[in-house]
Amino acid sequence: MEPVIRHKMERTFAAVVDQYMKRCPRFRRSAAATQFAYARELQRAASFEMLGAIDVDVLAPKHIYAYLQSLSPFHGKARMALAAIRQVERWALREELLPNAICVAAQDVISDMAEDDEDAGHIPWTDEQVAHAIKVARPDLARAIKLGAHTGQRGSDLIKMRWRDLKEEGGVLGVHVKQKKTGTRLWVPFTDADFEEEVRQWQAAEGGMANLEGTILTRMDGRPWVRKDLSAHWGEERKRNPELAGYRNPPLVIHGLRGYRCVTLRRQGVSAMNISGLVGLTTPMVERYCRFSDKTANALATVVLLNPGRKKNTSKINDLAKTVS
Repeated sequence: MEPVIRHKMERTFAAVVDQYMKRCPRFRRSAAATQFAYARELQRAASFEMLGAIDVDVLAPKHIYAYLQSLSPFHGKARMALAAIRQVERWALREELLPNAICVAAQDVISDMAEDDEDAGHIPWTDEQVAHAIKVARPDLARAIKLGAHTGQRGSDLIKMRWRDLKEEGGVLGVHVKQKKTGTRLWVPFTDADFEEEVRQWQAAEGGMANLEGTILTRMDGRPWVRKDLSAHWGEERKRNPELAGYRNPPLVIHGLRGYRCVTLRRQGVSAMNISGLVGLTTPMVERYCRFSDKTANALATVVLLNPGRKKNTSKINDLAKTVS
């Protein structure tokens, strides 16, 4: 095979990325969503303000490491960028467009992010945080928070819920869910009567039975949510809204409402096994979520369970025993 003869300008990282997107069969065959996501991250990485102007003979793991560190506040973006750059690296090494591997140090950045994500994703919101966010956040995000707090479902499942999925069982309204991650099918009851009535009001305002195909959650402009956009918009709201300053560090994420639901049910005396069936989690994962909960609040909730009569005499216990369930 004849060696590729390159012009001087083709020895930059930007030129390698350009060749990858034009010539790599695997990239060209990938799903449209994957091509879009990779292209978006690669175009940013290959801009001349970032890595694009670096000559391939100079480009080293330290450059990729530094670039990913610059993305570290945005964990999902950093992971996608690394996945895309790794594909470029693999193809370009085979095509002899890169002289050396460039991603060997990148995993250290991702490992640090994984530790942060584990904490952030599993930090349960408190009753006060849920109630305050519902009060001060943008209306479309407030509804998402409320639905997440009452169902404990993943964001990817919240955005797919449609009015047709609502169904009464034994006189209790709930929502049928097929979980995207596991394929599990379950019916999630609305255990709070006030929230059940509010959902009925939402449906009536959205056209009632005439709008069964519509999603329960929509953006401000009426369009259905895309999962990454729900997280992105909540992240922007968290940064923009001064009323949500306390939600930034550590960052409270939509997935934390899943842990919130587990904790509130557990404080009400529901067993981990029953929570597992109600929320659609394994029992060990329920326990995992609950171990991040506030220990003092857990203790006070236990006092209420053991001594119901103290509820009316101890306002602190009474307040902590309340849930948005």
